[in-house]
Parts: sequence; C-alpha cells; structure tokens
Amino acid sequence: MVTGRRSLNARYVVNTAGGMAMAVESGVRPQDLIIKPRCGQFLVFDRQGKDGIRHVLYQAQETDEKGCLLAPSTEGNIIAGPTSQDVPDYKNVETTDWGIHHIEKTAKKILPDLDMGKVITSFAGVRANIKNVVKEEKDFIIRRSVPRMVSALGIKNPGMTAAPYLCQMILDLLIEDGLCTAPNPDYCPVLDLPKPFLKQTENIQKKWYEQDHRYGNLVCRCEGITEGDILRVLREPLPPKNMNGLKKRLRTTMGRCQGSFCTPRILEILSREWSVPPEKIMKEAPGSPFVKGRVK
Repeated sequence: MVTGRRSLNARYVVNTAGGMAMAVESGVRPQDLIIKPRCGQFLVFDRQGKDGIRHVLYQAQETDEKGCLLAPSTEGNIIAGPTSQDVPDYKNVETTDWGIHHIEKTAKKILPDLDMGKVITSFAGVRANIKNVVKEEKDFIIRRSVPRMVSALGIKNPGMTAAPYLCQMILDLLIEDGLCTAPNPDYCPVLDLPKPFLKQTENIQKKWYEQDHRYGNLVCRCEGITEGDILRVLREPLPPKNMNGLKKRLRTTMGRCQGSFCTPRILEILSREWSVPPEKIMKEAPGSPFVKGRVK
C-alpha cells in the first residue's frame, strides 16, 4: 500500500477508511457501488438534570430513514438531529441556519416544550450513503475485496451498534483467507480510567491533594476539571497531543460555556508543560491553532 507518507507491506488489509473506503478498494477491483456523502447536523443541549429524557425518542417515519431524534447522552446532555442532506464531498461538515431551524421544527414535534435556549453547540458529520443496492443491504456492506483484503463500505449510523458483529464478520473472512488467531488471555475489555478529582471520594481527594496541591486549582468550571487532572492526563503513557485530545479524555471545553472560560487557562498549562508557545498548540489537525500571536 502506498500512502502520501510512505509505503506499507502487509499480509492482510482491513479497509475501514470510512467515506474513502471505496476509493481505497478501487485500487484492487472495479467498483460496482455508488456511494455518496450525506451530511447530518446535530444540536447539543445543556445538561437537563431530572427533567431530561431517559430514552431515545424517534418520530414515526414513512421511509427507511430514522429521521430526527432526541437522545440522552451518558453525561446528561440531550442531542437532537440529524438532518440528512447529500453534499459534494466528505469534507463538507458545516452546520447551517437551515439545519438548526429544521432540527428545532422536527424535534419539537417529539417534545413540544423543548427549550432551544439550552442549546450549547452544534456539529455535523458525513456518512457514506450507498445509493444502488436494495433496502436490506443499504446499512453497510462487508466483503472480500481481493484475497486477504476485507472492506467495510457504506457504514452509517447502524455501524455503531453493530460494530461487535461487524468485527466478527471481518475476522471470519480473514480466517477463511488463512489468518491464524488465538485468544489473548491478558485482554481486558474494560478500560479502568480514574475519575476526575471532584468525582472522587473525600478520602481519595485528600490523598491526591496532599500529593499535588494543583488538584485544588479549578480550570474547567462546567465539567469540574482541575489543573491536577490535566497534568495527570498529560503524563500518561499515551498523552493527548492537542486540545481536542484533552477534551476527549477529560471533557474540558465540552460544558455550557464551550471553553469560553477555560480555554485560555488550558492553553497556558499546555504551553508550560510542552515548552511551546501558545501559537503552536493546535485544536486538532495541523493548521488549527487557537491563537495567532499576542496583541500586546
């Protein structure tokens, strides 16, 4: 396999390149599928507490599409959406006025008293939508592209809940092609991550604070994350490399203020710990700095 950075040699290849999976597969076989990008926009609401919904709520649909839904998150937020629009390419992940108003209109059919004043952010993602197969095969296609190469194509929303079975389907095809497998006795399916300082018991909080007083410096008010929590994550064997990486570990900037309060403080901590100027700290990909330089 030849990439933009280097060439790779492999005995087996699992092609799970998302929207680009068909392009990868086209390097080894003629294409018989029509897969087009389809954008879905979502709204995220502030934590609802006891007044929040407890179940995923759908509308009745006349088509095979699920339409707009309301769903609780594990942290107590509500998500509403998605929209469903064909877009020119997989980089088209903008949120739009039309999308926000469409979600509001359809979500209020499910929950008429939904408070739009509690929307804290919006986001969009693009799904790989298969156009030219029957309804029963439309959710996704797992197939052998060539011997010892398996492709997962058109994986949309159902791919999340179906992921364990999809992995087994891929594994079965690889075993048929000669892959030797054996159970790993040391495998642990549960990752035991320590909770943030403010979610620990009083005894553990006392112990941690005595070891490092920076657990007493609150950085992210909305999510209750301290400077000590951030430093602990930065010193793990696989630390985050950018702001979004830290967000995915600790939920910093994910609360009601969406980083308005804590972003400058986090940048200051990362700049100090990484020994780089704030201008070099990225939101995620290269070329996504939070700041360009000092104003004074």
